Amino acid sequence: MIRELKDHRNNEDSQDDRAKTRMTVDLTPEFRDRLEKLEAKTYLGSKATVIRHALAIYEYLVETTETGGVVVVRSPNGEERHMDRIALAIAS
Repeated sequence: MIRELKDHRNNEDSQDDRAKTRMTVDLTPEFRDRLEKLEAKTYLGSKATVIRHALAIYEYLVETTETGGVVVVRSPNGEERHMDRIALAIAS
């Protein structure tokens, strides 16, 4: 599963050579702060790259659940949380 996510992300990154579209997004100060913290934690180099990676991960989660897969998040203490379509905000 991790390999699939890496392949999906690498496919997204390889498409950077195509024509780009500039977008302007209005962010709340709180969202901007969260984005900057993720940029610093991940060393991805730019806020745009953080957003691209987040989109790739979200897309992977949506595709997984749409095809009947289950997304499970395991905490350090072993507790598991299953992410369903509702938790991922996917339309039925």
